[in-house]
Amino acid sequence: MFIPCDSVDLPNCSQYTLILPSSSVQNVGQLAVDLLISTMDCQLIGYWHHSCLLPVVGHDTSCNQQDNKNCHNQLLTPSQVYMSRTQKYVFMQIRSPVISGGAATFCADLVKWISQKGFHRVVLATSCYIHEKINTSIGSGFRYLTSRAACELRDRLENNCSWVGLEECPSTIGNSNNGVVDQSDTVLIAGGGFAKKFFLECNKENIPLIVIISLCTEGNAIEMALRLDSHLNDWLQFLPHHQQQSSVHPEQGLLAPWIMPKSWEVLLNRHVPSDLY
Repeated sequence: MFIPCDSVDLPNCSQYTLILPSSSVQNVGQLAVDLLISTMDCQLIGYWHHSCLLPVVGHDTSCNQQDNKNCHNQLLTPSQVYMSRTQKYVFMQIRSPVISGGAATFCADLVKWISQKGFHRVVLATSCYIHEKINTSIGSGFRYLTSRAACELRDRLENNCSWVGLEECPSTIGNSNNGVVDQSDTVLIAGGGFAKKFFLECNKENIPLIVIISLCTEGNAIEMALRLDSHLNDWLQFLPHHQQQSSVHPEQGLLAPWIMPKSWEVLLNRHVPSDLY
């Protein structure tokens, strides 16, 4: 259920792209969405409440980083919705995992809301265990997946952006039933949270979805999130290409032209900020 910050609900979003993460290995998708929200001209417009999300609450250090005079008493919740009106994006940040056994209900309700709002397309950022992939096919370290309603994007993503499609699950190759393979068997996103169920639900409801998947190992999750957003930027052009890598040094806290989320300071610095408490 979407709860707006004021009395005005979201309008028809036919010109907007919705970008959201799945809680997944190394939290790469969530970090990537944090970075996009802080970099782009976003406004907090509401909250998305669902009983299948684990409850979490805290001080929201990221709200209105450019003008935070009204943010001192704002709380962080499991899922918040932001909008960039200038660039026509809506971001749903999901900060907590879905409860065990609740993914199907959560995805069905989320896709129903997406369908009601009429989003132009949906992008899901997630990650999976790299050891689930064949070593010779790792390549760029990213994979993508499209729903049937977004399949016309494949040529552009592969030819113009050099994206690589997600391989079929090895156990299903050559094991079709009279030439028909159930997609629920061919898609493997190990460690990807609710990504697979969300993909299948979007297919069922004819939602144009693009899933971008970071192949993860233990290591610097911030660098993986930066690379995922740069990969997305090849397609969606959030930032001009000549600026994209101008001074990106995560270990030093330098991410220009990306704007570092306030919450990342704890990850990048050794000391704990006193205002956290």
